[in-house]
Amino acid sequence: MKITSPKLDTSHLTANEEALLKCQAALELKDRGSYEAALDVMRPIWRRVGERPKTEGLHPSVEAEVLFCVGILTCWIGSRAQNKNAQEVARNLISESMGYYESMADAKMVAAARSELGYCYWCEGAFEEPASCSRSASQN
Repeated sequence: MKITSPKLDTSHLTANEEALLKCQAALELKDRGSYEAALDVMRPIWRRVGERPKTEGLHPSVEAEVLFCVGILTCWIGSRAQNKNAQEVARNLISESMGYYESMADAKMVAAARSELGYCYWCEGAFEEPASCSRSASQN
């Protein structure tokens, strides 16, 4: 069964609101295993794995959310496609979002980012790093 991406009516939203809505919808689709639909929802902010999302003009907190979301999607989609470079790209995006979360003192999102970093390492087969990320996340 193929899940198609929902058509989001974002015409009444600001760029920040639209980006947040797209991230939420994309991560929900990812959780249902509909990776291509998640990618479709993120367009035109993000077009493909390995490409940096367009975050110009977004509030820093929204930029952090977009980077985090795209990092997660890159990890999952890249893992499924066995794209060897995807995990590094995903880690870089998630790490950048974590920097924003740290500067905003958002301990919950810093912990979430560390957890996702651990998953990226695990997908890559680097089993020591996930344990380190997990320990760091639990300290927040």
